[in-house]
Amino acid sequence: MNPKKERYCRASGGRFRGQARSLPRHLRGLCCLLILLPALAFAEEFQTPEITAAALVARQGTSEAPLVVDVRPNGEYKTGHVAGAVNIPFDKVEKHLDELREAENGIVLYCTMGKRTRQAEQTLLDHGIPNVYHLEGGLGAWRQGGYPINTGWGP
Repeated sequence: MNPKKERYCRASGGRFRGQARSLPRHLRGLCCLLILLPALAFAEEFQTPEITAAALVARQGTSEAPLVVDVRPNGEYKTGHVAGAVNIPFDKVEKHLDELREAENGIVLYCTMGKRTRQAEQTLLDHGIPNVYHLEGGLGAWRQGGYPINTGWGP
């Protein structure tokens, strides 16, 4: 071994130049939590049946098409949403109950991680709105399936 490298190795606690340092013990747990956080967001149970992205695509454009509702805030909706979805942010769902009751073929709710979908579904269930579904995997599953994404304000 090169004497310079050998001295460097001893001085750096056995690490070679260019090798990454390991995280301090107190930060390892935090990093694990941050990695697992998205999975934990879906851990809470939904109260409505799920519909897969493929099943939703098959129903869109037919006489059985459900009302697809993006429950994310307006800015997130504008940057990319399920083709054909309308935007009703989860915290404004209660103001739109009358129009949501008119959805003859059911309502499919989605967001990014599921938390806002669960909040919106709870509001609809509390007000007796029937035929509510949630998009399995949210917008991420829709994107992963390669299904159409629209941007801007229109469905």
